[in-house]
Amino acid sequence: MDIANLSAQNKTRRDSWLDKPVFSWWSALTIEKLLIVLILVLTIFTRFYDLGARTMSHDEINHVVPAYNFGNYVYDPVTHGPFQFHALAFSYFMFGDSDFSARIPAAVFGIAIVVFAIFAWRRYLGRVGALIAGTLFMISPYILFYSRY
Repeated sequence: MDIANLSAQNKTRRDSWLDKPVFSWWSALTIEKLLIVLILVLTIFTRFYDLGARTMSHDEINHVVPAYNFGNYVYDPVTHGPFQFHALAFSYFMFGDSDFSARIPAAVFGIAIVVFAIFAWRRYLGRVGALIAGTLFMISPYILFYSRY
């Protein structure tokens, strides 16, 4: 392969509309980067906004109480695996015990789902498809509900 030929091919390659800079004076900020930041900011906002306001449900209490009493915790194979109890106990340790801090692990994993959709599926969906998938995961009522409670 000829290196000069490769650079000529790169120069003739057409840039996507996602590669266009948002501002002419700041070429590093492309439309794609701006859309990714916008999706992630909205995802963080929708997952954490007023997170502790709702009363805990029965299912949440089944996980919160054993995590709160983590020193006396004995794994019961009838319930879910121990990861959720460990994550809740760590959240209580870091942020104190409240409804908000009990829901932080679910919110963090809800954000991770959107990040995963944008970056891991890009290879299979393309850049536009990955942005659309991330946006759909961000606004999905089902994923939003389980990312908050």
